[in-house]
Amino acid sequence: MVGSWDLGAGGNQYRRRPQSRLASRPRPNLLGQARRQPVTPTTYRCDQVWGGYCREPVGPPRWTHLGHYPDGSRVDYAATHAPAPVLLQLVRDRDRDVRLRIVQSSNTLPTVLRALAKDPYEEIRLGVAGHYRCPPQILRLMAADSSAQVLQRVAGHRRAPRDIIVQLAGHHDPAVATQALKNRWCSVGTLAQHSTDVSTDMRAAVAGNRRCPPSALWLLAADPEPAVRDRAAGNPKMVGSKLAQLAADTWGPVRIEVACHPNTPVPVLRRLSRDPSESVRATVANNRRTPPDVLEQLLQDPVGDVASQAADNPGLPAHLLAMWQLAHDKH
Repeated sequence: MVGSWDLGAGGNQYRRRPQSRLASRPRPNLLGQARRQPVTPTTYRCDQVWGGYCREPVGPPRWTHLGHYPDGSRVDYAATHAPAPVLLQLVRDRDRDVRLRIVQSSNTLPTVLRALAKDPYEEIRLGVAGHYRCPPQILRLMAADSSAQVLQRVAGHRRAPRDIIVQLAGHHDPAVATQALKNRWCSVGTLAQHSTDVSTDMRAAVAGNRRCPPSALWLLAADPEPAVRDRAAGNPKMVGSKLAQLAADTWGPVRIEVACHPNTPVPVLRRLSRDPSESVRATVANNRRTPPDVLEQLLQDPVGDVASQAADNPGLPAHLLAMWQLAHDKH
């Protein structure tokens, strides 16, 4: 027989509990015990007892009336570990901070989020619309919210229904429409339709979306606004021929996007390694597609940051790195 140590009745003494060699006794499901406890129609919070240096709670959680504790420390614990029946009571609490702590918890269930979706305070509805567990049904209901900030959260949510994304892409508020066009699940037809929009922010959102159709992406790569060309140059769908054209752009951030793009051809990287901008040269030195001879050239760059980026590149041969480190240590 072997045994394990657990807390004694006094909470500060230990006693040995015998166990079988073949099978250990299962640990008590404290949260399951708390779910089986009856919950009266009042507001409760958790009063958990912890024992000494023991990392596990002593006994099942006890739920105490909120009015007994003016501080919010146990409310934080209840918002993290309380079962759903208790949280459904907490969402009707008069204190706005209590409801806000619940919606900020990562363990909040969809049933609790549904109860908070119609909260009169905008900050709480923002938390519901941005919660990663918010289901599509609740996001569909919140698409009719009167707050533009809540609609932005709905439009950019990864679980938003596609018809809601298309609907919000045509919203009269440009900020809401821009968030919908940035969503990775926005339809290809919607992106193509807004690729010629008068708003620069909306065209930039279309240019940066991975689902942007190639015909619209080539058009946005030649856009007169540099912010749109910058987003188009960073699109993963951009091909080498278009990147070669964008490498001659007069705006520095566009050339930086070309220098760090994984599809940039090697001849373009050679040309950008002699760019007058040190930020462009440092980005070329950090690109894993940069050939060793170009990295050797960048090791001699007068700007220390460029040489350091070239030394940290995995494609740099070991003997060149050793020579650079030796020369660097001497200085």
